[in-house]
Amino acid sequence: MSEQYSWQQKVFSLTWLPTLIGMLNDRGTQEELQELFTQRVKEVLVDAGIQKLIGKWELSWGIAVYQYHKYIFNSNGADNTMFMAKYVGNPASKEDLYVISIAGTNPRSLFNWKVIDSVVDTMDLWNQGKPWNKTENVNSEDDRPAIATGMSQGTKVLMADMSANGGRLLLDYLKELTTNATKPMTITVTGHSMAGGLSPCLGLALLDRQSEWDSEKIATVKVFSVGGPAPGNANFATYYNNKFGENAQRVWNQRDLVPLAWEPELLARGASIFEPYIKPNYLLDILIKFMQDKPKGYRYEHVSKLQEERFAIEYYKGAIQYKELMGDIFAYVVARALTYIWLIMLGSISFLVADVVKDDLFELVDELSEDLSQFINKSLKAGKSTLDLATTLEEWFSDALSKMTLGMWDLSKDALSNLPVRQYLSPSNITKVILFMMQEVYQHLLGYVEYFQIDDFHQQSLVICRQSVTKKERVRESVLSKIAIFDYGKVDSDDIKELQKREGKLLKNISGKIGELIVEGTLDEEVQPVIVILQKKKTTALFDCLG
Repeated sequence: MSEQYSWQQKVFSLTWLPTLIGMLNDRGTQEELQELFTQRVKEVLVDAGIQKLIGKWELSWGIAVYQYHKYIFNSNGADNTMFMAKYVGNPASKEDLYVISIAGTNPRSLFNWKVIDSVVDTMDLWNQGKPWNKTENVNSEDDRPAIATGMSQGTKVLMADMSANGGRLLLDYLKELTTNATKPMTITVTGHSMAGGLSPCLGLALLDRQSEWDSEKIATVKVFSVGGPAPGNANFATYYNNKFGENAQRVWNQRDLVPLAWEPELLARGASIFEPYIKPNYLLDILIKFMQDKPKGYRYEHVSKLQEERFAIEYYKGAIQYKELMGDIFAYVVARALTYIWLIMLGSISFLVADVVKDDLFELVDELSEDLSQFINKSLKAGKSTLDLATTLEEWFSDALSKMTLGMWDLSKDALSNLPVRQYLSPSNITKVILFMMQEVYQHLLGYVEYFQIDDFHQQSLVICRQSVTKKERVRESVLSKIAIFDYGKVDSDDIKELQKREGKLLKNISGKIGELIVEGTLDEEVQPVIVILQKKKTTALFDCLG
C-alpha cells in the first residue's frame, strides 16, 4: 500500500491523536474512558482511509488513562492519556518501530492546569529519571539538572501511576517487549502542548533507566516534542542534549504562546506575537508579566535547540470559524485568561485585594472561570459578535466584582466602586484579549495540523472518534430500544382502573402509539417493558408497568 505521509507526518499524526480525542471532552470513570479511548484509537488505526495516509499501525500498549482523585482534584475526565503503537507497514524491516504518544493538556483538567502546567515556581532534581523521589529542595542557583515540580509530578504519573494491558506499567511492558524481541527497535516518545514538555522528561527517564527494562540495550530511544514549554533548567537542557544529540527533535510555532514558556527572553515578546493584527495592550501585558514572574527566579531553558525546527503560521483571520469545533476549549481558555488578568489587575490596584489574590489565586480563577466559560460558550452559540461578547463581558466582570464577598476582600462597597477597573476592562481592550486567545487556540492546535499538513488525518479521525461507541454504550442503546416510556400526565381515575385491567381507551391509545414507533424503527419489535407514567387528577402519581 502506498502511504501518502512522510515519517515525520506519521509520527505527528500519532502525536495529535490523543489531543484530538481530548477535544471531545468525554466524562466517565477511568475504566469507562480507557475502554472508549482504546476503542477509538483502534478504530482509527484500522481504518482504510487512515492507513492510506500513515500506513499500518497496531496498538501495542494502552490506551492508559489516569484520573487524579486527591485533595480538591476529583476528576471525571482524562487527566493524562498515553499509548504505544507499532508500525507494521513494512514487515521486512530490519528494526521494529514504536511510538509512545502522550496527550497534551486537557482543558477541563484541574490537575493539568494547576499542577503539571503551573507548578513552575519550584524544581525537583532530575535524580536519574526519578525526580519525584525528592531528597532535598532545589534553589534557583543550583547547578544540577532539575525540572519543574509540575513536570516531575507528570513524569511520575506516566511512569508509576498509569497502567494498561492487564495492569502493566509502561516499564513492565517495555521489559517484556525487549526480552522477547527478535530484532533491534526504535522507540520515539512524542507529545504536543503539555506533553511537548513531558515527552523529553519521559524520553530521558527511559534512557537513564534503560537497564531496568532493556538490559541488552537493543532499543534506541528518540524524542519528538511539539509545541511544549521548557521542562527544566539550563543544566537539565545540557544534560538532555548530551544524552540524545540528534536523536531528539523539538518543533514549535513562533506564533504560539505555549512554547515561549518559561524562557524569559522568549516570553518578553509574548504580547506582540500577533502584531500587526493584534497590538499589545494593558490587559495582554498583565498576562505576559504574570507568565514571566511565575518561575520566581528559576531559569528555564528549552532542550534540543540545535535540533529544533521552528516555523510561523500566518495570522488566520478566520480563526473564529473554528469556534464550533473548539468552542468548549476556546471558551474555557479565554475564561481562565481573562480571570487571571482581572484578578491580577485588581491586585495591582489594591494592596488589600493583592493579599487575597496572592493566597487564593487558583481557587478564585477556578470558581470564576467555570461560570465565565459557560457564559462565553452560550454567547458564541447564540451568534454574538466579538464586540458584542466583549461588551457583555465588561458587564459580567462589573457584576462579578459587585457580588464579591466583602468580608473576604476586606473592602467596603465604596472602596470596590472606586477601583479604576472599568477603564481597563473596556470593550475594546477585552476584544483584543478575545481575539488574541482565539488566535492562540488556533495557532496552538490547528496551526500544527496546518504546518505538518495532516488535515486529512485530522478530519477523518475526528469523524471516526465521534461515531465510536463502546460495547457498554451499544448494549445500553439496545436495551433502550426495547423500552417504551409514556407520560400521560393527569388522567381520570376510571381510565387508570381500566388500564390496570388491561383494557380501555388508554390501552388502545398506547398500543397504537407503540405500533407506530415500531414501524418507524424507533422501537424494537420485542419492546419490553412498557412503562406508563400517570397522575390521577388531584392526587399523587401512579406508576404502572405493563408486562
